[in-house]
Amino acid sequence: MNKIEIKKELEKAVDSVITDLDNLSKEEFYLQKNGKWSAAQNMAHLTLGAKVFRKALRAPKLALIFKFGINLKAQRNTEWIEETYGTSEFPAVTGFEPRMHENSSLEFEKEQFLKVHAELIQLLDNWTEWQLNTLRLPQLILGKLSIREMCLFFIFHIKHHQKAIRKSIDKV
Repeated sequence: MNKIEIKKELEKAVDSVITDLDNLSKEEFYLQKNGKWSAAQNMAHLTLGAKVFRKALRAPKLALIFKFGINLKAQRNTEWIEETYGTSEFPAVTGFEPRMHENSSLEFEKEQFLKVHAELIQLLDNWTEWQLNTLRLPQLILGKLSIREMCLFFIFHIKHHQKAIRKSIDKV
């Protein structure tokens, strides 16, 4: 998937989540079922992850190379990401647990989610196709990924949590 396709898929995934939240009541948004995260907690988790990735995309590229090295492997695809993520064991604490803001509301969480993801998508304009393949970042479950693979992970991750949101609001 090239950069333009990645940006479109990220936008589509973000828009789809927001659409699922339209006409949702406050009670539905914060309701936890069977010990699973609420829609609000899923949104906060996705926003937190995007903030961290956004920070990395803003970092000097040379600093990323020194800190995380370069990718010399062939690019892995979405199928690899889905399969590896689906069969991985997760640590009890990841640091990406939802952190609900004191001003949390459906509108606030949607606004934060949209803002952070829009900035992340825009930052991809500063990256060449070569840089997307060559520079890399650590991902807690999947190990070191190229920036392109990290983008594919974010598309997958948004869709993964969208399924959880739909279950929490009975849209499945």
